[in-house]
Amino acid sequence: MPQPTIAAGFASALLDYASARGVDRATLLGASGLDKADLGSQDARVPLEAYHALIATAIRETGDTALLLRHTLASKLETMSIVGQIVLDETFDRPAQPLCAAYGGCRHHEGHRPVRNVGPGR
Repeated sequence: MPQPTIAAGFASALLDYASARGVDRATLLGASGLDKADLGSQDARVPLEAYHALIATAIRETGDTALLLRHTLASKLETMSIVGQIVLDETFDRPAQPLCAAYGGCRHHEGHRPVRNVGPGR
């Protein structure tokens, strides 16, 4: 069974956020098993397990149990993934929906309508 993955942009953004709060990048990367090459493209895929390890290490090292929440509130989705760029685009409409659906569903920024099951064969 394939292991679940997440866009590398999410891991990279959390790495940057935690590092800016004093956590050593090498510690975070070592704990997650990720390296600079894994995070080279925001839309590359990294193991979800590695992202979870990154979260746990960042929280442990900062002592801030709300670190992930703070990071989420301070982040811009469009800087982390192509999906964020698609759903926040002012022209987002039906032509982009099959691409977005391929990423497991998205939400349109205006009214937050879910976009699901619109791709070929869905």
